[in-house]
Amino acid sequence: MLPSANVTSVPRTTTPTTFLGIWKNRRGFMVYNGTGGSLYLKLGSGVSTTSYTILIGSNTPWVCPFSYSGVVSGVWSGAGSGAALVTEVYS
Repeated sequence: MLPSANVTSVPRTTTPTTFLGIWKNRRGFMVYNGTGGSLYLKLGSGVSTTSYTILIGSNTPWVCPFSYSGVVSGVWSGAGSGAALVTEVYS
């Protein structure tokens, strides 16, 4: 089966938010921080500005460098507008 992709938008918030849930069919994903603030992204739950996997700068993409099918969560450092675009590739 050929892979497919799904794109979702996650609005900027200072409340920890689940970007992607657990999904065994996920082959990879990319997050584009389309806001003016920094996005703290975590492979797992319980994200905070002190517990995260990667800090994604304003208007910057990040591609997960390996196959990960677990929860992905994120939170922004401050209030503002905009959103992150999350592209999930699956089979």
